[in-house]
Amino acid sequence: PDVKKEMWIGPKLPDFAANSIEDLKPVINTASINDQFIVFVSMNGIVACLDKFGNENWTYELGEEVNSAPLIFGDYVYITTKHEYIYAFDIFNSDKLWEYKLRSRTFASPIVCGKSICFSTEFGQIYSFSDK
Repeated sequence: PDVKKEMWIGPKLPDFAANSIEDLKPVINTASINDQFIVFVSMNGIVACLDKFGNENWTYELGEEVNSAPLIFGDYVYITTKHEYIYAFDIFNSDKLWEYKLRSRTFASPIVCGKSICFSTEFGQIYSFSDK
């Protein structure tokens, strides 16, 4: 394939209001995208969900460092953190549905494994979560 041709370039990230994102550190990970939303996380734990036109849908402050990419799977956003947690959010309104304390830190981004999400931790533990 001709990799020189640009297929699609998304909108510039919006300027967030001071009360929605303060002291935004760089976004160093990959965004997660579906047909309606774009979700990204800054290093200082600010989760931002934009609609497909680049408008801010919601933000959420995790209050901890994130070095992994979020995962959109169904109607949920999953985020693993450096401080031994995984979080699940409703993609439509930022409601935190659950959180789970891990046994060690993770820098790995969750991936889809069939009907589950999976990721590993720094000490080699493999986690898998599903809705059943």
